[in-house]
Amino acid sequence: MFDGDVILIVEDQPFIALDLADTVVSLGGSVFGPFATVTETLANLGSKAISGAIVDVMLLDRDITPVAVYLAENSISVVVHSATEVPGGLARRYPDLAVIAKPAPALSVVSRLKQLMQLASSKS
Repeated sequence: MFDGDVILIVEDQPFIALDLADTVVSLGGSVFGPFATVTETLANLGSKAISGAIVDVMLLDRDITPVAVYLAENSISVVVHSATEVPGGLARRYPDLAVIAKPAPALSVVSRLKQLMQLASSKS
């Protein structure tokens, strides 16, 4: 499914992060992360080319907004996987942001990301 694509995972709940990572790997991708904070994520972004991302909204240090903006500005497909709502400013700026509510099977989240990546590549 992923054919070596690098997928960023930003999730502060270890079991969810590992489940997502294992699913990505089992489908032929590689994982960048998982990262549990915005600070850690931002410090590492740009050090590796990523094809897509799965992010939680509320992390250990703050909400995901700066990471989501970076991903959008760099045309990286992203799925928000969260038990909380997307912050208002982020939702207004990116009304088409793909959101999957927790709990959701990792395969559903990863499959939705792959759909978005395919859609993006067909537009370019």
